[in-house]
Amino acid sequence: MKESMEGKRLKTILLILFNVLLLTSGQILWKKALNEAGGISLNNMFHLIFSPMILAGLLLYVVATAVWFIVLSRASLSYAYPLQSLAYVLGVLAAWQIFKDEIPLTRWVGVLVIIIGVVLVSYNKQKVDIKPSETGTQQFNTGETRQADKG
Repeated sequence: MKESMEGKRLKTILLILFNVLLLTSGQILWKKALNEAGGISLNNMFHLIFSPMILAGLLLYVVATAVWFIVLSRASLSYAYPLQSLAYVLGVLAAWQIFKDEIPLTRWVGVLVIIIGVVLVSYNKQKVDIKPSETGTQQFNTGETRQADKG
């Protein structure tokens, strides 16, 4: 059974969100490891680089990169990459909740601007269609017409 256009679009958005979650989780692990070590210095650098939390964060980044490759094979970069900015939103929320950072109002406004930007980038009244990419794989087009497509 063929998957609908909306089904493919939803899967791609979920992959992007999974990528964002992996990236943010990696940052959280790195921050925890650095906090526990009291920061990084020449004295503890080697030990810190091979600490379980740093290595786990690196592993999450490797998985996030593999997921990102899948996203790029399915969606245009101009659509997918701005959605990845949700990692900044999750990063601020993690800093606030996990690390108890005080977040100034201007930073919260910035987070809101990012969220509005993500909504604007992802919103499209036109029908989403799947089209073959240059490599022959399926790629969804968000409805924008590229300059090369107009000629």
